[in-house]
This record gives sequence, structure tokens and C-alpha cells, in this order.
Amino acid sequence: MGHHTEPGGTLGPPPQFVRLGARGSGSRRSRRRQVMFGIIGALFALFILLAVTRGFYLNRLWFQSVGYSSVYTTLITTRIWLFVLGGGVAGALLTANLLVARRLAPTADTPGFEVSPDLEQFFAGLTRVGTYRVLAIAAVAFLALATLSFATSAASHWQDILLLTHAQSFGKQDPQFHRDLGFYVFKLPVYRYVVDWLLTAAVLSLITAGVVYTLRATLYGFRVDAPRPVTRHLFSIEVPWKIKLHVSVLLVFILALVVVRSFLGRYALVYSTQGVDVGAFYTDLHATLPMLYVRIAGACLAAALVLVGLFRGGLALPAGGLALWAVVGFVSGIYPLAVQRFVVQPNELSKEEPYLARNIELTRWAYGIDQIDERQFPANPAATEQEVQANQTTIDNVRLWDPGPLRSALSQLQTIRPLFEFRAVDIDRYTIGGTYKQVMLSVRELNQAGLPAEAKTWVNRRLQFTHGYGYTVSAVNTSLPDGSPSLIVRDIPLEGPLTTTRPEVYFGEQPDQFIVVDGTEPEFTPVAGGANVQTRFQGQGGVSIGSLWRRALYAWEFADPNLLISGAITGNSRIIYRRNVQERIHEIAPFLQLDADPYIVVDSDNMYWMQDAYTVTDRIPYSHLDKGLNYMRNSVKVVVNAYSGDVDFYTTQPDEPILKAYASIFPHLFKPLSQMPQTLRDHFRYPEDLFTFQADAYLRYHISDPRQFYQKEDQWDVPTETFDGVEQRLRPYYVLARLPGESKDEFMLILTFVPRNRTNAIGWIAARSDGANYGKQVAFRFP
Repeated sequence: MGHHTEPGGTLGPPPQFVRLGARGSGSRRSRRRQVMFGIIGALFALFILLAVTRGFYLNRLWFQSVGYSSVYTTLITTRIWLFVLGGGVAGALLTANLLVARRLAPTADTPGFEVSPDLEQFFAGLTRVGTYRVLAIAAVAFLALATLSFATSAASHWQDILLLTHAQSFGKQDPQFHRDLGFYVFKLPVYRYVVDWLLTAAVLSLITAGVVYTLRATLYGFRVDAPRPVTRHLFSIEVPWKIKLHVSVLLVFILALVVVRSFLGRYALVYSTQGVDVGAFYTDLHATLPMLYVRIAGACLAAALVLVGLFRGGLALPAGGLALWAVVGFVSGIYPLAVQRFVVQPNELSKEEPYLARNIELTRWAYGIDQIDERQFPANPAATEQEVQANQTTIDNVRLWDPGPLRSALSQLQTIRPLFEFRAVDIDRYTIGGTYKQVMLSVRELNQAGLPAEAKTWVNRRLQFTHGYGYTVSAVNTSLPDGSPSLIVRDIPLEGPLTTTRPEVYFGEQPDQFIVVDGTEPEFTPVAGGANVQTRFQGQGGVSIGSLWRRALYAWEFADPNLLISGAITGNSRIIYRRNVQERIHEIAPFLQLDADPYIVVDSDNMYWMQDAYTVTDRIPYSHLDKGLNYMRNSVKVVVNAYSGDVDFYTTQPDEPILKAYASIFPHLFKPLSQMPQTLRDHFRYPEDLFTFQADAYLRYHISDPRQFYQKEDQWDVPTETFDGVEQRLRPYYVLARLPGESKDEFMLILTFVPRNRTNAIGWIAARSDGANYGKQVAFRFP
């Protein structure tokens, strides 16, 4: 069969089997279905748009209510711009290549091609109305989904992009490439992501163009006039020059990105795990690094052959270039394995020693254990009477209670009301009656699950029973004759020497449940004798829901229609949510890692949650990885008012580079430590998560000599203890004690060490918490 002769413009007419059939009743039914599906699709799209807009709007209201609207503006603006930019670039790249391929793909009018009669007859049997339209819709859907995927990916990297634009110097270089560590923490991750993002888009564009060319040739039933058999003359096939140019440009672009990716891959060697530990060791530097340069050369040669192939007949040159690149990639992956097996392993210590020294130095610095004051412990066979008298405060503060048993005892004796609960026990120190004492505090939080079934009404749960009340303070070293804890502060209302004018607990460690304040119904606060008094929330927090519009949005947000229809809500009412202190902090500053244990601090005028927060990364070269991190600093202390929910971020290490970057990004978020009240600073504790992170590294990295480190003959371990019949790892322990050589008792966090696979103690480490000694660590080794 000869060429089609219908007019069709540049692209030619569609094939016979994709042409629309005659209009009739079937066409009218089809139009009705299309209209119906269009309406459904439009309603669905409107619902998604409203849901997204609602989320943005309500988050904006909440950030305004906590005083950090500028933080949210920065976060959301960055995400939107990255979404638009990422979607725009990816969409333009994919759409342009699709349109170019559609324009250049052969049609029935293309000279030099013949329509295959067999294929035309086969496809003629597949004729159905709307096929061409379905293909067009499929193409548009593919472009939309791909663009959305690339846009979402770009927006999800908002944190890395902001850090890049506010990068700071660490003042310390990596030992191999001599780049400031800030390059690895702030810049390299973004460079690698952008290259990978572009590479993915380019490969997808190439695949899309290839599908269009193949599909168009198939739809029009073209055959290739190549000698038979085709396989013998595969590289002699002639492809139209414009198509060849399009594909070649994409291939060269991909190869150029591969070259850049390989170049950046040099720096990624400082994270290699092929050696003794993390870092660029012998094989990485003497085999993998040279092979990276070989890959770069192979990719450049392949790109050159593809370009030359544009002006030569057949596909031999571009195919040969790509084959060469593949072979180089395979060989470059085998060679380092051979070097590691046959060169390094038989001589591992001598080959790896200089690089192991780098690992030890960077790990000790990144974990902050290079500043530990190491001493010999002046142990004696027995304590003398003079030593006992000199350390009487230490003896008086030896803990008899563990948090678990104490919490169980308090739950039996001090919840007072069934809707209260003690969720945790915190260890701290206070001056009570002129004596510096270690105590254990536990907050009496609201647990609405304790309400009787008939009392679990919406009004009770959301408007009346809204907060917990008070706390207990227990002596650590005594108990009553019946075995119960000796309480310094107890009961409702609070009785004891350590009380506050605001014992109500609206914010704590309970899972989040929203409440409504300033409605027609009063709140209940417990008093003595099991009675309640009617109170109202006096804080400034919460989002106003006086308007019907906001009530409707929050009813949708929390799937609670009562917010919309309840007559107890007035024009002055406010909704309070994100009451869990860690959720509240994380929502404001998602880039900070939070310690697992916020603890309560009691002041005369209020109760405050103290939350330790960390700046962390896994991007320090040569530093050992532990649970996905290799750098941690306790650079922020967060204080949350247990009554009002006010959140304040204080910088304890303002010169820490990651914190400096975030402080530059969010200039109104952090406050200097000098603005924190001294009554709160007096209750700083060295955080347990940081201490555990450092102690785990110190088990191995107390050894600074590479040869001794490699031999592993002096590795330590953490002893175990048996609790409720279960053997478990000993946790760090807060104590009030006097360090050898010091003049007064201090509050500190300690942990003992034993040799690996042995049970006798070999040393212990203490992290100090009081005054000017806060943050200092001392390690003692036993004789």
C-alpha cells in the first residue's frame, strides 16, 4: 500500500484506526459520560485544592498564635518556590522533549518510508473511537504526574536549600581534600541532589522520546529498509538526522551529568565504609578514586563518539561509545574489590593506619569526646571515716528509688482523681530548706481516658476537663515505714515547701487532644476534699474560632462537627491544640532533634518544661556513624510554659555552625542564653541522649593510638543490670556527688564501664551540670 495522501499538516493525518467515527447516539452517550467524568474530576480537584489551602491557612493561624509566624512564612515560602521551580523545570524539560519527538517522529507522509501492509491490516482491526484522544490524555497525565513528582521532590529538600544559602564555616578541614567541613555539611548534599535530579529528568526525557518515536512508527506501521537479517547489519541502520540529533543531544547531556556526578563522587569517598571504619581509606584513595577519573574519561569519550556519530552513517559510533562507557563502569567497579582483597587485607594495619588516625581524630571531635578530662581514680581498698564525713551530702543523696517503681507508687497514692496520670518521673535538684537536694518530680497530667463512660461527653472532654494539676516531689533517699515514697510536695492543692502559683498543666507529655477555652462552659480545677472550682484559662495562647468560617475549617480539620454546631462556643472562644510539648516544639522547629526526655522545672510563678534540642548531621568526613548520625551538639534549650504553652528557644552554643545557619535563616526564632531567667538556668541537666551518644563512641574511641585501636584489645562496654527479672543495659544515672579533687557536691550524669566481655569495672565517666562546669566531662580509670 502506498503513502496516505490526506492533508494533515506537518505531522500528517492520524492513522485510520485512530480516526473518530460518525456521530450518533453512541457519540451522545460518550459526551454525557465525558461531562460526568469531567464534573467528578473537577470536584475531586477542588476538594484537594481546598484541603491543601485549609492546611496552609490553619497552620498560619497556629504559628501566629504561638508568635512564630515569620518561621512559618519562611518555611512555606521556600517550599512553594521550590515546588514551582522544580515542577517548572521538570515539566518544561519533559514537555519540550515530548513535543520535539512528536514533531520529528515519522508520519505516513514522511518520504523514504513505506507503510507495511501487514501491520496496517492488523491495526485496522483495532479501530475504536477516541483512541487518539486516549493517547493524548495518557501523555498529558504522564507529564502531570512526572512534573508533580519532581516538584514534590524539590520542595522536600527545603531544609538543604536553606542551609546552602546560609552556609557557615566550621573552621576545620577534612584531611584528604582539605575542604572546610561546611562544604560537606551545607553544600555537597545539594550539589549531589541537583545533579541526580537533573539526571533523572534527562533519562526520563530520553525514555519518553524513545517511546514516542517507537509508538509513532508502530502506529503508522513503518518498516525499516535494512539488509536482511537485520541483526547482522544493526549498526548500519539509518535514522533520520533530526531524530538522531535529538537523541544524541539527550545522551550527551546525560553523559555530562554523569561526569559531574563522578567528580562530586570524589568527595563522597570520605563517607566510605570499605575500610576499617568510615572514611576514605587505602582502597578508596588508591583504587576507587583513580577509577572515578577513568569513569570520567570514559563518559567524555562516549559523549565525543555520540557527537561524531551525528555526522557518520549508521549507529556504530554512538553504540560503541555507550558500550565503552558500560565496560569502563564494570571494570572500575571490579578493580577496587581486587585491591581490597589482595593488597589491603593481607597488610591491613600498615595500609590503613594513617587513615585510621584520621577516623579517630574526626570522630573524637565530632562526638565532642576529645575534650573529656581523663584522670586516674584514686581508689582505696576501703572508705575511711574521714572520707565518709567529708562526703556526707553524697551519701545522703544516694538514690533508693528508680523512676519505674516510683511512678507506679505515685499512681496508686497521688493521682487523687481518676482522670489524672503520672506519665514520667524526672530527676533534678533543688535547694529546699537551705539544703541542696536531689529530688524526683512527677507531673499530674490530665488523662481523659480516666473519665467514667457516662461522663465522656463532648462538653466534658473539650470544654470542662481541660488540664492537669500540680506535681509531686519525692526524696530520692528515703521511704516511709510502709515502703511508700517520702513526699516533699504532695496532694491537691499542693502541700510542701516547693510550690507554684500556677499549678494547672495545660501542656505536657500526654498525646495531643484539642480543647476549647473561653466558651459558655467553665473549666474545672480540683481543690481539697474532692471538689472542683470553676475556672477559666488566663493564657494568651490558642487560635480564635469566633467566626463560622474558622469553626467550619477546624471541624473539617479534626473531623468533629461539634465545633461547628455547638452553642457553647462563642465569638471569644479559642481552640488550643498541639499541647504535647515535643510535638509543639517540633512543629515550630522541625530541623532540631529533640532529646527523648523533657523534664519539668518548678518556679515560684509557674511550671516549665525544659527540652534539650540538638543540631545533628551525618555528613562529617571520617566520623564514625551511630544510629545514622556522626555529629551532635546540644546547642539549644527549649522552654515551654506548662500553663500558657509559650515556647522559647535559647542558644547555649551560639557559635555552633549548624545553629548559626538556622539562626541566619530564622532570625526571630532563637534567643541568647542571657535572656533565660536564672531560676531556669539553675536546672540545666546534661542531656541523657547526648551523653549516651558520646559514651557509646567513647567505648572504642577512648583509644587514640591507631595501632591499639585496630588491635581492639582495650575496648570497653557498658555493664548490664537485672530489672524485674530481665537483664538490660545500664542506663546513665543522675547523682548529686562530689568528684575526687573537687570542693563541693555537684549534680551530674554518670555511667560505669567494664572491659569488653568482662564484668569488673574499669572506669566511669561523669557529665557535669552545675554552674560554670556545665557541659564538662571527666572520665576516671580505675587502677
